[in-house]
Amino acid sequence: MLRLILSIVVFAALECGLWGAPSPGVPAGGTDVHAYSYLGVAVAAIDQERAAQLKLNDGEGVWITWVEDDSPAARAGLKGNDVLLNYNGESIGDPDLLGRLVRATPLGQKVRLTVLRDGKTLKLTATVQARKHPPVMPLQAMVPFDFSAPRFFMPDIPAPALCWRSSVLGVEYEVIESQLAGYFGVKQGLLIRFVLPGSPAQHAGIKAGDVIVGLANKPVANARDVTLRLRTEQTSAKPVPIEVVRNHKKQVMNISLADTGSIVPEHGRGDSMQP
Repeated sequence: MLRLILSIVVFAALECGLWGAPSPGVPAGGTDVHAYSYLGVAVAAIDQERAAQLKLNDGEGVWITWVEDDSPAARAGLKGNDVLLNYNGESIGDPDLLGRLVRATPLGQKVRLTVLRDGKTLKLTATVQARKHPPVMPLQAMVPFDFSAPRFFMPDIPAPALCWRSSVLGVEYEVIESQLAGYFGVKQGLLIRFVLPGSPAQHAGIKAGDVIVGLANKPVANARDVTLRLRTEQTSAKPVPIEVVRNHKKQVMNISLADTGSIVPEHGRGDSMQP
């Protein structure tokens, strides 16, 4: 038997809050607060021995150990034992990266998938949807760690994430960088999770899934930058320019900050990793 030292990650792509807040594309204040983006698979990392057998480079692809019935993955044609190589143009070699990409995908968006099956490369298309209930994963989907004795199964472990809420702008956002930032075509920025109805951000045309990279003609990369820019500009009667990236294209909008109150940073909430 192959020695598999694999990390088990079941992705449901929950948004900022365990079984909680809406995903990009879910209007804030909606009736179903448990809706979130998901793909419907369990995946594991691929060790060097298995990668060599499949003729994959080290760190290339993730192994699909289970596909949920009637899920976006199942409807797209994904199957157990497929190897997922690419998600919407982003090479996948890490289960955690796949989870973050699915979480960041707006509901209803079509994504391109590249999989390896029986030595052949296939191109599939999935439509990311909202999950209405927790996944029910069969025991066989859990991949055992290979130790001499005894065998046991490692349960899913939630990973922490930080979201911030700005009542001045009327948005909730996550600071992004590294690979996830590259997926959106930026070096760093603030990923908008959702926009409050009637807020200055909504009036300016900002949408969930946008990435803010500049405010008041200065770059922003974290919550502190937002606080400093808004403290300076909040009393201004003139609209303030805000630079966002949408579909890999930069655009500048004007946002009015008059009579919007104060900034309310929100504590980070646990983020479970499930596509």
